[in-house]
Amino acid sequence: MKNRKPTKTRTAGRILLVLLLLAAAAGALGWIVYSRYTFYEGQLLARDTELLDLRGKNATPEEIAAARESLPEARILYDVTIAGKTYSSDEKEIVTGDLTAEDIPLFSRFEGLAFVDASACSDLGVIRALRDALPDAEVVWTVPLAGQSIPGEETALSLESVGAEELAAALRRLPEVKTVTVKQDCLSAEEQARLVSEFETIDFLWNVRVPGRSVSRDTRELSFAGKPLSADDLAALEAALRQLPQLETIDFTDTGLPEESLLAFAGAHEKIFCLWSMERFGVRFTTADEVITFDDIPLTVADAESIEALLPAMPNLKKVEMLRCGISNEDMETINLRHDDVQFVWMVQIYNRGVRTDQTFFHVFKWTPRGEGDVYYNTSLFAENLRYCHDMIAIDLGHQHIYEVTNNERTSYFLTQMPHLKYLVLGNCAHDTMPELASLKELVWLELFKTSFYDLTPLLECKNLRHLNIAFIKVPNTERRLLDVEQLKQMTWLERLWIGGNMFNDRQIQEIRDALPNTQIEVMYGEDATLKGWRSPEEYFKMRDALHMYYMTDTGQTVVYNPYTGERSQYEWTNPFR
Repeated sequence: MKNRKPTKTRTAGRILLVLLLLAAAAGALGWIVYSRYTFYEGQLLARDTELLDLRGKNATPEEIAAARESLPEARILYDVTIAGKTYSSDEKEIVTGDLTAEDIPLFSRFEGLAFVDASACSDLGVIRALRDALPDAEVVWTVPLAGQSIPGEETALSLESVGAEELAAALRRLPEVKTVTVKQDCLSAEEQARLVSEFETIDFLWNVRVPGRSVSRDTRELSFAGKPLSADDLAALEAALRQLPQLETIDFTDTGLPEESLLAFAGAHEKIFCLWSMERFGVRFTTADEVITFDDIPLTVADAESIEALLPAMPNLKKVEMLRCGISNEDMETINLRHDDVQFVWMVQIYNRGVRTDQTFFHVFKWTPRGEGDVYYNTSLFAENLRYCHDMIAIDLGHQHIYEVTNNERTSYFLTQMPHLKYLVLGNCAHDTMPELASLKELVWLELFKTSFYDLTPLLECKNLRHLNIAFIKVPNTERRLLDVEQLKQMTWLERLWIGGNMFNDRQIQEIRDALPNTQIEVMYGEDATLKGWRSPEEYFKMRDALHMYYMTDTGQTVVYNPYTGERSQYEWTNPFR
């Protein structure tokens, strides 16, 4: 058989078959390459590459993202540049440069960052913001101070020596510090004051510079007595006061400082007692005195006001005595009432007696063993000037005309000015009504026997009253008598009640007894209003002691000893009949 030549058709088919086989092989190869390799930056990289190191190649975030997409299984390393310093992205611990707020987002490019030393950052706010942005990392900083490296969260500093500016700069970056101890005297008073002013929440423990020396911060007393001080010294001391929180007293005696300067200083520092001596109207005294006395020195109201100006600098002062200085009662009362803690004392005339306005008792008999004292021979004045004696506790005006006349009416206004009066004797006084008695809230003992007094209404306000003697008072009519009975029945607080037999009938007296079962009620007949033991209870002896007067029996005989204390009376010499 003769060979036949392949036809063009068969050749073309073979070529096509080969091409198809080659294409299939290429596809298979391509699939193998695609599934196992990838191109990145012109390189064919296996898809199972474990590490792609882009450090030193200035890879941008976009390029890094593309690499992650191409090599999802690979660990990719790259550079992170912050505040002029470059780090590897896999760093676990770094030390930063001087960060700014714009740098904080860059920290998110680290993988697994655990520790950041931000000591080089000058802005504490940035450090705090970085800490908030990296909750899983420890962010710390240290502050150089006096040769030490202080952790940023330190709460207490102890330094041998330090400069004021260095310390201030460090404290601005140490927000947790509560106490600072500086052992050497290296800071001036002005520097200390500036530091205390800027860092109000910090307790500074150091020796404080005051004129002439340094003192402990817990100093309570300072004395410059006898050491000349200048205005500059006083200013330096004032600057140091904020660092002396426990200071209570400063002695400026004989320092040569002007009184005006000391008064201004003391006024500006009311919690510190400032001691120095002064002189007014020939009287020398100190700011520590409790009493200053200007008796018998002619003074004016303006003079008294100059004394008043000193009071803020005299916290211990209790009394200013100005007896017989020539200022009117009205003006002295105005001055006195301006002050709650200091009493201005002067002398007023009551009957023929000169009485200090701080006196606690008054009677018209002898006040001293030999009868000395201020006696006035003009007796036209009655009891009205007692209104200025606000400290009265015991008063005996028995047998005296006690009223004053105001608008043609008799009044006892002075009684309203004695809030602490306990004992009042008004026996044998001609006084019809005394509404002022209602103001005596502390009154315990009241004698009104044998008087024209007839209105008991004010006594209903005297709830502390325990001993009441109204024997033989005036009962002008039946209506008044019935009212008196009803009012007495209301006084359940009385311990003892003396009444006159001519005041009420037997039935009315029994009504009073029935209403007051716990009250001793005695009815007086005849002329003597103090029989049946009126002067026998312990309160009587207290009353006589308060009056500075001798003791008596019911019939007026002298009693030498107090039967309740066994002590001899201190005031036997007051008996005018001895």
